[in-house]
Amino acid sequence: MRNIIAILCLILLVGCNSSINATSQKQNLVISDIAYDANKNLGYSVYIKENYNYIPYLVLTNNYNGNVLLLRKKLLDESQLFNDYSGYYPESIIDKYLNETFLATINIEIHKYIAKSIITIAAESSLGVCGLDTEQITRDIFLLSCTELGFDDQTIACVEGTPLEYFSEDATKMIACRQNEASSWWLRTSYTWYDCSAFGISANGTVGGGGVYYENGVRPAFCLLPNTPICEDYLDGEKIYRISE
Repeated sequence: MRNIIAILCLILLVGCNSSINATSQKQNLVISDIAYDANKNLGYSVYIKENYNYIPYLVLTNNYNGNVLLLRKKLLDESQLFNDYSGYYPESIIDKYLNETFLATINIEIHKYIAKSIITIAAESSLGVCGLDTEQITRDIFLLSCTELGFDDQTIACVEGTPLEYFSEDATKMIACRQNEASSWWLRTSYTWYDCSAFGISANGTVGGGGVYYENGVRPAFCLLPNTPICEDYLDGEKIYRISE
């Protein structure tokens, strides 16, 4: 009888420990756990601190060059030029702005989790001649491409990356707002019919090209390391995920 009681106690103890471990694992989440293509039920949104304000980002995929891709849910408050003339992304005003001015707004404690991303862009030789040549560059912060949003039928755009599942299921997901009003925003894709144009998304979610010297909305994207720790928190009474700092 004593042996039976001891066995039953051991079973109960193991059961309790399993419950504790399960709870602990659920609480100790990392950014890859809540990606759209990993678990949609967890909301695929995380809050990042910019200039001391918490800003929501979509967690689009847990496998962007092996890292986790984030896209700002709303556009930045200020519009920006793509460039003063050329549609070549690596030498553009917007590329420099993202990796200097905008990067500096992100809480310094989060910088250690930002992964260098290899992105595909149109080669300069493709501009103005509807060329298909591409090259790869490495960036901290960048814009998404036509290909990544699923616009792979554009004959005057190079293939830059692979389509993201998030945008394939609902065309309205292309729409982004600035201060609660839908507005257009830049992509990194050069409109290769000309050498001074780039693609963007309109306020109603369609794609089109325009002169790089016009101002347009900006929607930064960047990658975090898969094991970046996140935690539950509350913002204005709503439960959210944020990066653990």
